[in-house]
Amino acid sequence: MNYHQNPYRGNIDWSQFSRNYRLDWDLMSNEEMVGVLSESLLLKYDKVLLQLGYGEPIVKIETKLFIEYWEEILFVSFQGFPLSTIDGLFFLEWIKNPKSIYTNFKLS
Repeated sequence: MNYHQNPYRGNIDWSQFSRNYRLDWDLMSNEEMVGVLSESLLLKYDKVLLQLGYGEPIVKIETKLFIEYWEEILFVSFQGFPLSTIDGLFFLEWIKNPKSIYTNFKLS
């Protein structure tokens, strides 16, 4: 899919999922985002899978490290990144433009 044709500006067409959520992160501080991520179901998993750029290798990272260093991870990604739990049940797409996170689980 061409992300320019996707209203979500990412590579996942979130309209295809019955449960999809959006969180705009541009007005949140690093501490607020760490708090949101720390209260999410991601912490039920010791590790998550992420791809620092579309087409790049997928890496496995400790969930706590991802939460602590989300801002640095976003910085080194080109336009954002997809992330998934190890079992593939929960996933998100972190997008730089617009500054949004799309998920199939609630972040609040």
